[in-house]
Amino acid sequence: MTDLLKNFDPKNPSFRPTEIYNEGWLLRVLLNEYSQHNRTNKLFPFHNDATWYSEAMLPTKFKARSKKVIGRKDKHAESRTNADGVIGHINVGKKGKADLELADNATQFIVIEAKMNSKLSKGISNSDDYDQAARTVACMIETIRLNENVKLSELDVLKFIVLAPHSKIEHDPEKKDKCDFWGLVCEKSIKKKVKARVGEYNGEKNFKKYDDWFNSCFNSALKKIDLEVISWENAIEQLPVGRIKRVREFYDKCLDFN
Repeated sequence: MTDLLKNFDPKNPSFRPTEIYNEGWLLRVLLNEYSQHNRTNKLFPFHNDATWYSEAMLPTKFKARSKKVIGRKDKHAESRTNADGVIGHINVGKKGKADLELADNATQFIVIEAKMNSKLSKGISNSDDYDQAARTVACMIETIRLNENVKLSELDVLKFIVLAPHSKIEHDPEKKDKCDFWGLVCEKSIKKKVKARVGEYNGEKNFKKYDDWFNSCFNSALKKIDLEVISWENAIEQLPVGRIKRVREFYDKCLDFN
């Protein structure tokens, strides 16, 4: 694999360049750089004993209640959600191979969604308006709830971040409502979408359980989560000076092939 990467020629490739030059590998490169240069890291600081993981699976509040509900498949169910990148005090693989849990007494939990030339997904198969930002934040909150040894008040760094090219992000405050990322990565939109998701259970036996979760656990945690949209360019420029050029070259190739 190392030989394939060293000898890879984008002008005469043996496989698709996007297998290498994509947002997933760019994020891994960035997180690795940030973790190794923590003293100069202002954007993604790593607390003591914090680590990072790519493609972790976060638990959902809306998992299947059983294989069948009233003689049919649970139409409201969803699977775990995939997190492009996670930073914090985490354990991965204790259940499923990529299933993530917060470590006891965690103080840091950051989830990152990486985008290159695509938007946040608008919904899932069982809920057309339950977008990627709302779903990920809801799963983050469920992750916190599942560990009784993690206190919301002690999570000093709690963030959901979307990374996207500068050209895809509107920086004019007057135009934020016209931008896909800013329109979805905000408390108002996320709260509305998760409330509607919970409302799908209205009239069913377990509705109170979901409604209580939304009104207590979800609402209190959402207020504490920092919601951010950051450009790749900004993230790269905050690396140590000696590391910026090579990462920027990789990013430019990601832009070219995507």
